[in-house]
Amino acid sequence: MTVETADALPGEPRGMITCLKRDGSTVVFGLTVDALYRLGVDFTWTAVETGFNCTSGDDWSCIQFGNFLLFTNTSDGLWAYDMESGSAPTYIPEAGDPREIEVIANMVFAFDCKDDQGDRNNRLIRNSDFNNHLEWAKRAADQQPLETGGELRGGFNLRNGAAVIVQATAMRLLQFGNAGGGALYSLQEISLERGAVGRKSCVAFDGVLYGISTNGYFRFSLSAGLEMIGAHFIDEQLLSRVGLADLAKVQGAIDPARKIVLWRYPDKGAADPNRTSALYGYRWDTPENPWFTWDEEITYLSRVATAGYTLEDLDAFGTVDSITISWDDRFWQGGQQVFAALGPDLKYATFSGPNAAARIVTSTQNSPISTLIGWATPIDDCPNSMLALGVADALSDALAWKPGAAKVSGGRVGLRGRGLNIAFDWSAPAGATWSFVHGVDHIKAAGGGPK
Repeated sequence: MTVETADALPGEPRGMITCLKRDGSTVVFGLTVDALYRLGVDFTWTAVETGFNCTSGDDWSCIQFGNFLLFTNTSDGLWAYDMESGSAPTYIPEAGDPREIEVIANMVFAFDCKDDQGDRNNRLIRNSDFNNHLEWAKRAADQQPLETGGELRGGFNLRNGAAVIVQATAMRLLQFGNAGGGALYSLQEISLERGAVGRKSCVAFDGVLYGISTNGYFRFSLSAGLEMIGAHFIDEQLLSRVGLADLAKVQGAIDPARKIVLWRYPDKGAADPNRTSALYGYRWDTPENPWFTWDEEITYLSRVATAGYTLEDLDAFGTVDSITISWDDRFWQGGQQVFAALGPDLKYATFSGPNAAARIVTSTQNSPISTLIGWATPIDDCPNSMLALGVADALSDALAWKPGAAKVSGGRVGLRGRGLNIAFDWSAPAGATWSFVHGVDHIKAAGGGPK
């Protein structure tokens, strides 16, 4: 949903972050190639600083560190904006103009930096002093090159002083404590064969890192280690739909309320690979860990916090009758992290409206005998779902799909089709209210009896 007062970000999005201020309020920042903007409660953008020139092909890397928003790219270097005072951002040359930054154990870590001689080393990690984003040479500040594994993609904080350092062809676990030899932290190999296709494809949440490696989708946690979650499910589909040159543009984001990870990806041959129309989703809180696809035109994904609204603020959303966000949705509470995006018009939009249309196609099941199917029952709680039957005589044949039908008494659906191999196509219309679908059962032949 896009509110009526929203205006477009004045340029292609190259970064977005939500920060928490000392008084508990939140502020959302968006970055373009040449400027930093702040999002207002009416969803309009105000320029904070202009005159930048973000590196071609890269996004800004941005984090919160105390009162400061830190943002960097290899062309403009690292900048700090004091959100409390609102003073102009300041440049921090001592950090070595890093490509990526992350906060780990109350230090700022910088990846792909210039060394002390001013030469860029895309395998160099630097860290600031504790609690000090300005000190990069004294006390606990240090630097560490990684001679194997290729260029650094970035670092991702897990918890309790642990993080994953991702390279082009390797992953390493960074851990504070018990490093030996007086070192602040240790680096342990997770994999020397798998890296990440790009920094944007990786996203960490609640101690787990999700991403796309050079061998497919993965997740990593301290408890379970490295798991390849896309094998036999989605890996081959991704590679068939995204050109190798555009894999670095695949962007991941977390929807914490729905417990899913989403990746938007550019189709092969897309006129603008930064404007995507399709997503893959992965749900992490069920034993099945289902994957799904979603069609939506998007220019940037983000997890942002809303400001909170009073009745007087509702004018921004149009008339009361036109508001499609449920009144008990976390969107209205303020400070709540919600899944959001910039649409094709570069306007901020949330995914807090009515349910989108949904569709599930089952696998094809083989039977030793051919029977005329007459009835089946979708196991769901959607009152207006539809069910279609697909039949074929041989597994090598394309399924012939019969017209979809609605439920009748008892939740059954009347169908008619014959074949040794059958499948079902379940669908729910946009705006339908439902919470689960578990499959299709009670399949009966036209003349009675189970099938």
